[in-house]
Amino acid sequence: MRYFYILLAVFTTFPIITQAQHKHAQNVSWCGTEISDEGMQAFYQRDKSHLNLKTGNYPTVYIPIVYHLVGEDNGTGYYELSELFRAHCELQDLFNNADIVFYIKDIQYVDNSNYYSGGSTYPLFTNYNDRDACNVFLVSQMSGVCGYSFVPSTSGPGPNRGGIMLAMNCMEPGNTTYRHEMGHYLNLPHTFYGWEGENPPAIGTNAPNSIGGRLVERADQSNCLSSGDGFCDTPPDYLSDRWTCNFAREYRDPNGILFTIDEKNYMSYSNDGCSSYLKDDQLAEVNAAPASYRPYLLNDPIPTIDTIASVGGLLPEQNTFNLNSNEVIISWNRTTNADYYHLQATRFNFNNPTINVVTQDTFYIISNPANGDSYEWRVKPVNFTYVCAPFTPIRTFSISTLSAEVNVNNSSCIQNTDGSIEIIMNQPGSYDYYWSCSDPFVNSDIQNVNSNVISNLGPETYTVTVVSNAGDTLFSQVNVDAPDELIVNINQVGNELVASVSGGTPPYSYIWDNGSESLTLGNIESGDYTFIVIDQLGCQKSDMGSFNNQATGIIDQNLIGNIILAPNPSQSGLVKLVVPMKTAESLEISIMDVSGKVLNIQNLQTKQGLNTFQMNLSMLSKGVYIVYARSYVAVQSAKLVIR
Repeated sequence: MRYFYILLAVFTTFPIITQAQHKHAQNVSWCGTEISDEGMQAFYQRDKSHLNLKTGNYPTVYIPIVYHLVGEDNGTGYYELSELFRAHCELQDLFNNADIVFYIKDIQYVDNSNYYSGGSTYPLFTNYNDRDACNVFLVSQMSGVCGYSFVPSTSGPGPNRGGIMLAMNCMEPGNTTYRHEMGHYLNLPHTFYGWEGENPPAIGTNAPNSIGGRLVERADQSNCLSSGDGFCDTPPDYLSDRWTCNFAREYRDPNGILFTIDEKNYMSYSNDGCSSYLKDDQLAEVNAAPASYRPYLLNDPIPTIDTIASVGGLLPEQNTFNLNSNEVIISWNRTTNADYYHLQATRFNFNNPTINVVTQDTFYIISNPANGDSYEWRVKPVNFTYVCAPFTPIRTFSISTLSAEVNVNNSSCIQNTDGSIEIIMNQPGSYDYYWSCSDPFVNSDIQNVNSNVISNLGPETYTVTVVSNAGDTLFSQVNVDAPDELIVNINQVGNELVASVSGGTPPYSYIWDNGSESLTLGNIESGDYTFIVIDQLGCQKSDMGSFNNQATGIIDQNLIGNIILAPNPSQSGLVKLVVPMKTAESLEISIMDVSGKVLNIQNLQTKQGLNTFQMNLSMLSKGVYIVYARSYVAVQSAKLVIR
């Protein structure tokens, strides 16, 4: 599994300003998007009927994004996936009120040190664009800017349909660059258009009527459609440099009307942390922009937005104390529709988490966690159409001052009990061991074992608390796993019974109760036939199918659950048999050796639910046996080892 980690730097070249076409760009290192005077006049003259729509009445627009993560020639330095997903959700949060849904069409990697570290970035659009998507490139640094895009109604869509270019060091949590540049991409000018490179009017002095032939916007909205950003619900803005939102920003327009510049608008140059919205006319503009100026964004079919089930099975459990300081395993269950999992764990706060990774696994190992410290953690599922699922509630665990190596031998089969766990303490001394698990039968066998080793274990999660003679404790949860369970299906196909096998560990050996060793059983009379399969590790499963010339019938194998034999292996021959029953039935319990010879038969009456029987098989020699539980309508079996 490849993990991706953030690299912070500074950024690549922005569009070249030619003498033939005068354009306006800021003086400071932030936005490199440029609009010509001619382009802005075209913007003022565009059709504005869509501005009559308000939030809640827009059509929903789905915009595919292809993220291009640019790295070094050797494949390093990419923007971290965890940060990409965060930035995508910040973007979505702003544009929700415009009824725009951004989804990830693809994530691509570009290995080119020239593009990555400050070479010309225009060729990235030409060489790598998906022409039916919004292409967003993340590079290490650009000269003098954090990002740039193209306002389509003023300058066209950009080279090869353009896109957005972003610098990684302007993409920290709370940075507004990406949201600002997406505003440009969807046809929003700066709120201060016309004041680029100009000083604002002195306090108490009226603004001029025009600057360089460009009208200055008035506070009474009398020229709001032909000056400034061309929207009437955004007040005039005369500040074209970065500015903080806690200083006096009252100015007088050309008529002497006093007004306050809006620091909360994302298309202004107020500092990060000031911006929080787009106004209604701006929301209407971005909603209409794909159909009006970037129709290729609508070429792909509308995707199915896959909701994601919440993540369960979270370990360690909440407020687990004194975990192994050698390593801690954080784990969770796989959840429906999740392609990735975003895990954060921290000793301090989630603004700068100690661990911030995206993985396709359902676990993460913290090696050598901080001795004696506490961690908080959370995880969320992600897919490309639903990036912004919530994190799980925050969970807390603490680390012991003790550490240990944990050695696990997994069970050979899902029904076997031949696994083991060994705890090797790294600090010398005397220790007591307290074992437990959720299975009541197994728990009764292990809870009094004061040893660093327990054996004869089946697949299960086991817990151990280790206490030193000084009173220090270590708590660990250990999984004993097993190969996937064998699955057998039998169907009548014409005049044959056909078995299929999956799971377990191939290759398989199989046999029918009439001696046939083929998956297909033909030339048979009506009746019931038992099929047995054994995989490479000796794991075994049986099933029964019924055959007749008129219809197909499969025995309801679910009437008898998987039978459990404990202990298994057994040294004394005294074996506990546990049989889950869907209904009360009479059972025939038969013991067979590996040649198929029946050695022992017992008849038992069961009740609905869990049934436990004690069997004395001390007469059997050491070896491997098959135990069958058979009713009139079902059969289950398990392997038993006598030592």
